[in-house]
Amino acid sequence: MKNLNIKSSIRFRSIVVLILIQFLLFILVFFTVQSIAVKSVRDLEYLNAEQNAILVERILVASSSSMNNTVRDWAIWDETYDYIEGNNSTYLDSNLYYESFETLNVNLVLYYDINQSIIFSSFYDFEEETEIPVDDEFIQIIETLGIHQNTSIDFYIQGIITTSDGIFFIASSPILKHSEISDVAGNVIFARQIDQTELDELEIVAGFPFEIFENTILTEDNDTIVENAGDNHVLVKHLIHDLLHTDQYMIQILLDKKVEPIIGNTLLQLAISISLVGLIFALSTLFYLDKEIFRRLLRLNSGIKKISENANFSTRVPIGPHHDEIDYIGLEINSMLDKLKESEQKINQMSYTDYLTKIPNRLWFYDHMEQTIQKANASKEKFAVLFLDLDGFKTINDTYGHGVGDEFLVKVSEVFLKMLDKNDAIARIGGDEFLIMKKYKDVKEINELADRLLTSLKDGIMINEIKLEATVSMGIALYPDNALTKEDLVLKADKALYGSKSSGKNSYQYVINIK
Repeated sequence: MKNLNIKSSIRFRSIVVLILIQFLLFILVFFTVQSIAVKSVRDLEYLNAEQNAILVERILVASSSSMNNTVRDWAIWDETYDYIEGNNSTYLDSNLYYESFETLNVNLVLYYDINQSIIFSSFYDFEEETEIPVDDEFIQIIETLGIHQNTSIDFYIQGIITTSDGIFFIASSPILKHSEISDVAGNVIFARQIDQTELDELEIVAGFPFEIFENTILTEDNDTIVENAGDNHVLVKHLIHDLLHTDQYMIQILLDKKVEPIIGNTLLQLAISISLVGLIFALSTLFYLDKEIFRRLLRLNSGIKKISENANFSTRVPIGPHHDEIDYIGLEINSMLDKLKESEQKINQMSYTDYLTKIPNRLWFYDHMEQTIQKANASKEKFAVLFLDLDGFKTINDTYGHGVGDEFLVKVSEVFLKMLDKNDAIARIGGDEFLIMKKYKDVKEINELADRLLTSLKDGIMINEIKLEATVSMGIALYPDNALTKEDLVLKADKALYGSKSSGKNSYQYVINIK
């Protein structure tokens, strides 16, 4: 009797078949799951990288907002107006010296008069601690932007420009009387170079490191490139959009992949585990996989795809009760979305908050007023807009300096907040000007608020053991009696404020004199 050939035995063939089935099952599970999940996860990694690059650019733009407020304060200042008009010969010696550049945190100061002539120009190099002539390239950029020929009181420039020397924040403002009721006498331009110290501070705000390079590949139509940088990193390059669209510089960020390495290892472990299932349990295993894995991954994929398409960081992928690798992937994805949402909220807060007093700014107030008008149209509610201006604030600034003036504005904001009800709204819109909105049923409520505000500063404010005194003038416009749009309400309240100041200050007037 011939010995049994081991290779022809049923046992051997069964083992071979079982091994082949397990191997094919391994291949099937691994590549099927990979095709379902990895691509969507990679797309989300790329979207995260692109959003981080956009976040950096927004932080750059938002960083120029403080300089915008500073240049406005200097431009809408009677001493500046008198200097441009030739009536203040001591202006430069009193205000523009080395410490001024350090205090203002600017490299360049440039004054144009109404005849488009440069009255004063200075560029201070902080590294060399020397004053150097303003480069002709800088002058050409400013004149290309049309700042030098501006005669409108509403013409402001704020943003980023790029030169052969690097990237600069720039802000301009027309030169006006402090009351803003005057012709434009000229224009003031401030600029600050984005140096390494500035970049280090911006990295802290962004929460991750980034670099700025000269651009050689990006265009306006293709302003972002995201690509793999090894197994565990994503490299994103994003064009810096400057005011003249020169496309000279780009942001480059190297980010760690947060989800893709996890899902790769998880899929491998999952496929190996499934491949150990025997032939007898193949059908039940397939049923189990369909219920416990494939469907969950499809739901996870669907959630990721929805977030990727809508770029809505408030949405979350579904998390089951299993506490396993797939749920862990979902938790990691949701954790990433939480950080993206936090970054988005940080940007919104920066754009809606006054940098000095930390109360809402003009942009927030106008948005809030628009929403209130829409609700009031349906509910027939009435509200008032109070335009406030501090009488005597310029004297405080001139006597004690802008630092004390800034502290005074912070204290005044706190005092005004205490005068308001919880449903009232307040914003600082620039300099010593504030807007307040209050809903009312009887105009007596507005009179009472105005009276409280008039007396709120009567005891003065102590700063550095100095008692500072100022009064308040107000103009009041009523919705819907005086105007139906936010712009008209503020404009009419401003005119009423002018009437209040003209009649002796420390008082308030309505658009229509209802008391």
